Amino acid sequence: MEHLDRAGYGRGQRHPRFQKALEILIGDREREPPQEQFPQQPTHFFYPDMPYVTFVNSERIAWKDALEASYPAIKEEVLQLLETDRAGFQPYIRSAHGNFAQGDVMGLRDNHSWTSFFLWEKGAAVAANVDRCPTLFKTLLDSAPLCHVGERSPTVFLSMLRPGAHIQPHTGQLNFRYIAHLPLIIPAGCGPRVGDEVRNWREGELVMFDDTVEHEAWNKGDSDRLVLLFDVWRPEITEEEQKQIVTLFEAVDQYFAQSQH
Repeated sequence: MEHLDRAGYGRGQRHPRFQKALEILIGDREREPPQEQFPQQPTHFFYPDMPYVTFVNSERIAWKDALEASYPAIKEEVLQLLETDRAGFQPYIRSAHGNFAQGDVMGLRDNHSWTSFFLWEKGAAVAANVDRCPTLFKTLLDSAPLCHVGERSPTVFLSMLRPGAHIQPHTGQLNFRYIAHLPLIIPAGCGPRVGDEVRNWREGELVMFDDTVEHEAWNKGDSDRLVLLFDVWRPEITEEEQKQIVTLFEAVDQYFAQSQH
């Protein structure tokens, strides 16, 4: 609270939604009981009064056309990457990245069935990988409203799912953002489910969804599936709310950094 006050976000200066989120976070308010079969269930932080969405209506994505127009160039760049640097794809869930207090609930820790090539991780660009995909990286920076929140976001990576692989049902961390997929290589038999809705990926057509709603993905095909995955601000979140959310997580990170010393 002191950190927010010093940043100019005392109680009277906070956005009403942000104030409600803060009260829920510290236990002064209870979240209203969800009505949906598959409610928003963020594992880290709940931001209230967000419209319920599974897959986003693509007509509402203002920057979609600019990104999709670059799909041929992005795919060509990624195909060259696959020819020269497949070793750069590492298991998405890695032992070195955490102690997994809840266990390996998806059964994919250190498993090459689901691998990733990060261009932006823990809030920062991975310079060596960006150099291998400059067109992809520049296109995202120029078109997509990437969600910048300290070390938590954005995350930008190429997601490879091997034949027969299944990412089990789970929910994401933060519901003030959307997860976006730009499908690059999609064999038959691949798809995601979000809530009670199942979609098919189509190469070059953007798909966006709320990952705090239970979701899963599979590859029942006979070759690798590859999508570009990244996270963006939900359009309902105002610029002022973005600043307040970022400031809150700065305070949280400072607290944990100090507690470790």
